[in-house]
Amino acid sequence: MSATVEYLERQAETMLELISKKDELITRLQEELSVQTNRVSTMRIERGNLIDSVKEYVIESLANGDISESVAETLSEICDFELTTEITATVTVEYEIQMNVPVGEDAESMINDIDFESVSYNSDYVTWFNAQINHISIDS
Repeated sequence: MSATVEYLERQAETMLELISKKDELITRLQEELSVQTNRVSTMRIERGNLIDSVKEYVIESLANGDISESVAETLSEICDFELTTEITATVTVEYEIQMNVPVGEDAESMINDIDFESVSYNSDYVTWFNAQINHISIDS
């Protein structure tokens, strides 16, 4: 019976050693993962800073005429940044229209039939356009 107890004690010691080694390995792997994560984070930040610097250089050089538009476009494609800035502009347009309204016709109805939305614009730059009539005032 004492042999069985000694055997079980040795097995327990072996298991405790293996558990200790496993815990050490887990700790080491967690530390390595942390180091790798920090490296990746640092590399992303550095890459972002580099791209921002290249973008700033390209925009400034393009404005100064130091580089051609094709070189600027190539650099923007390589570094994956846009050479445009998207803005939203609200523009108020007022039309004054003088028209002859036949007797019995509704002037407002005739005005609503006018195509006010046929505004010419460069579709290379305008990505969205909306026009609406908010108010019609008729002076007779």
